[in-house]
Order: sequence, then C-alpha cells, then structure tokens
Amino acid sequence: MALRIEKKDWLASKSDWESLLQFAKDKKMNQNTIMFVRTAAEKIQNTLVEFEKIKADREAFKKKEAEKAAGPAPPAVFTVVAGHSPDFNTQVGVKALKSSGSKRKNVLRYKASEVAGMLKKGKIDLTKPFLVTDGVNNLEELRQSWTAKKMLNNHTDVRVRYLTPVNAKKKRSFDKEKNNNPNEEEMEHLLIPLEKYFVNCFNLRGKPDFRRLGGAQTEHCEMSVPASQMDPKMSEYNIKAVSETLGGFKQLEAGRSAFAAKAGDLQPLVFEKLDIQRHLQQSSSHSFVFGSSGSGEQLRQEGKSFVDALIHGKRRWFLMRPDHFITLRQTASEILEAASAFMFFEQQLEELVEDHELGDSIPYYDTNQLPGDLIYIPDGLVMTSLAMVDSISYRQHVTPDQAKMVEGINSNIWHPESGQVPAGFQFGLCTDLDLEKAGSALGTKVHPQMGTQVAQIMKQFFPTPVSHNHLILDTLSECYAVLSAGLKGTYCDKVWSPCVSQLEKNAKSMKLSLPAWLNKKFATTAKALKGAEGAKSEL
Repeated sequence: MALRIEKKDWLASKSDWESLLQFAKDKKMNQNTIMFVRTAAEKIQNTLVEFEKIKADREAFKKKEAEKAAGPAPPAVFTVVAGHSPDFNTQVGVKALKSSGSKRKNVLRYKASEVAGMLKKGKIDLTKPFLVTDGVNNLEELRQSWTAKKMLNNHTDVRVRYLTPVNAKKKRSFDKEKNNNPNEEEMEHLLIPLEKYFVNCFNLRGKPDFRRLGGAQTEHCEMSVPASQMDPKMSEYNIKAVSETLGGFKQLEAGRSAFAAKAGDLQPLVFEKLDIQRHLQQSSSHSFVFGSSGSGEQLRQEGKSFVDALIHGKRRWFLMRPDHFITLRQTASEILEAASAFMFFEQQLEELVEDHELGDSIPYYDTNQLPGDLIYIPDGLVMTSLAMVDSISYRQHVTPDQAKMVEGINSNIWHPESGQVPAGFQFGLCTDLDLEKAGSALGTKVHPQMGTQVAQIMKQFFPTPVSHNHLILDTLSECYAVLSAGLKGTYCDKVWSPCVSQLEKNAKSMKLSLPAWLNKKFATTAKALKGAEGAKSEL
C-alpha cells in the first residue's frame, strides 16, 4: 500500500497509525492485519528519524561553515594585560618580567610518551628533579576552564589565605623555629575572596596610573588553594604520565574530604578566627598554585615530593640539595638572605654564581617551565620558583614508596627524635601532655629530661584546651583518611581513640560536646560520615 503524506501531517499520521496498531492488538485481530499496520507505523517512524538526522547534519554543516568563516578560536589565556584588550573592564593581569628566565636549563627532560615506561622500569632517578614536556593531559580543556575570568565568575565562594606584603616579608626566614606556633601562623593570614585577591595582585579594575608592576609589588602574591575548594571534580584529575608509578597520596583524598566536609560541626572547639573546615582542607594533596608575574616565595623545602603541571604562564625554578644549600649559607651568609623568589633571582643569584662558586663547586638546578610542562620535585630539595608571567598550575603530592609515605604520616603524629615542637610531639596533646604515656602507647619513649622541657614549651605555646584542639583535629583528620583507605603501618589505629577522648574532655571543659558522628570507635565515625555523604549526594 502506498502512503502519501503531506509534510505537515507526518506527526499526526504517526499518532494515527500507532493508535490503529494498538486497536488491532486490543481486538486481537489476525497476525497479518497486525503486521500490516505495524509495518506502516514503523515506516512513518523511520522516515521521521531520517528527517531528524538530515536536519542535524545540515545544522552541523552550517555551524562548521560559520566557524571556518570566523577563523580559528583564539587560544585561552590566563589573564589579559592592559593594552592587549580594547575593553578596559576585562583587563586583569600584570606585564611579564623582562627576563627570559633560565639560561642554564640543566634539569633532565623527558617526553610524556616515554616517561611512564621509564618510571616503571626504574630508569629515572627520583632523587633528582626532572621535567616532562607535553606531560599535562587534557591541557587545552584545562586552559579553557582555568582563566582569571572564569575563576572570578564561577568561584565566588572561594577564599584564599592571603598574607599582606608586610607580613609576608616578616615571615621569610631560614630559621625553622621562628614560626613554630601553628595557631599564631594561622591567625596571620587573611581569608579574602578571589575578587579581592585579583584586585590586590592582578590589577583588577586598576586605573592606568595605579597598576602594579611585576616584581617587588607582586612578590607576595603566589597562592596555593586545595583543588577541592576550587572544584571538587579536580581532585579526581590524574596526571597520566606519573600517576601509575607515583600515585601514593591520592588514596587519602576521599577520607580527607569527607572529614573536612563535616568539620563545620567542630568550629566551636577552636579559635573563632580559625575556619577549621578550610584549615583541614589545606592538608589536601591536590592544589592549584597561581600568582601574578613576579610572584614566588623564598627558598624552602617541601615536606613531600610533588609534580607541578603548568596550565598557563611560565615559571623559572631554582633547586639544590640541602647539604649544598648549607655549604652555600656558610660561605655566602652576607648575600644569601631569606627573600622572595623575585629578589633571589634579581639580586642574589648572579652574585652567588660569580663570587661564591655556585654552579662550580656547589651544584644547583635551574630551568624554565612552560605550559604543558610537568616538573617533578623530590622531597627535601631546597627550591623556589618565580612566575615570569601570570601563571597557574595543578600540583599533586606524589611518592614512589608507600613505606616512606607511612613514615611521613607517623612523623607528624609522634617523632621525638626530630626534636621539633609541636610536630614531633603532637600526640602528646591527646594524652594531656603526659609525654611518657604518649611514648609508651606508641613504643617510642621520651627521655624524662627532654620530656619535661618539651612539655614546658608546649604549655607555653598551647596554654588552653582550645589551643590544643586545633592540632588534635589535624591528627584525627589525617587518621580518618588513613584508616578509611586501609593504609597499614601508621600510628593511627592506636591514636584515634585517645585523641577523640581528649577532644571530648577538652570540649567538656569548654561546656561543649562533640557532634554525634565523632566517636571513639573509628568504625562508628566512618559509618556516620558515609551516611552523611550519601545523604548529601542524594540531595
């Protein structure tokens, strides 16, 4: 049977024939009749599908032709510097530094296609830095997503831990004991929104006569923000070139995020000015690091190895072994001062090279990092990096050795041999500063004389229960992540219950109580947090 249907009647005909098919089925007509009606209905349906496909193809062709006529899309940029955009309101950025950066470039470089295999076979020395060209997967997508404009528009709730230029300069020191009170250190930072940060550091809305220049006016502007604060999905981003061999800390991220998400319930237990949720998020192993041209902090050591994937910008890195750094300090103490990265490269490096044998008898690494470059920095190296232009990167802590990761976690709970206060004696706060009891519980006792001195120092810097709670929560947060991930060999299974008990005791002295989800039995706490996480995801 030939079906002749006007263009405007196709949908009505489709409905008619489907109704006829249903009628035939309901009346239990013979199979030939049902097949006849079904064939007609299906023919109309298939024709409509074909019409839609033709329509979609035409629209795609028109879009492609329009894009071709308009030319290629401009590449994404992090910031727009004054004079590079006709729209003054979009100008946010600082001019690039005049220097071209490193000329030495003595960091080994590998291709992304070869580095994963070499790492698996142990052919790369992980005690030395290396750089992977084209090592940032999904680079173009990252470049499009992480621009100053999109950060300002999409992340209005993000706060950065900002130090004023005066406080940043005051805190620069090679003396580790100078800032040994973490409560005091936390108080010195201002939590400011991204918009204010871009005003302070990127000339947002700055008039031509008052625009900051890269260098001395921006040296304090490098920021590190946990990836989960910027975009929770970014905690799942894997740097493919190294993830299989150097994954390590990623297994702790889910537990850290779950504990931090509920930390707002614990806010009354700590200082009012300390946002405990944001503070605990700082322990994340994934972060965004960004800053304006000329930004970068002093020579320092990181507690963990990390990889840094540059999305936008250009950075210059200086690195050296700690023993070589000690030698340099001894021979050039009048020149080598704790200064920003800009001041180090601008005023100190050349004189150290010319007059103090830096690079001859005292080796160092110096290299540039460009967008798409992945740089690996091993734990312990003394390092600094300078943003040559406005820059942003994605940084991830890594480790090739799980035993070393366990050792690092334990050293931040109880490590008397280090002599560091409070880090080496932190578990002592969970035993009411009974360091002998703490040492017995973890199998590493403290000499009585040393214990008395340390207890006195701890009481001086942490005189009240509220000052203890900050560090106890640090321990609980880390141990929740460790125990949730099933990581073996840490002190966490022994410290969980005493730390919750001490926190409960401190809360009672403040006439407060712990939230119901935080329990002396880890399993109970884990069940409560998982239940809360499930309810949140359903919402």
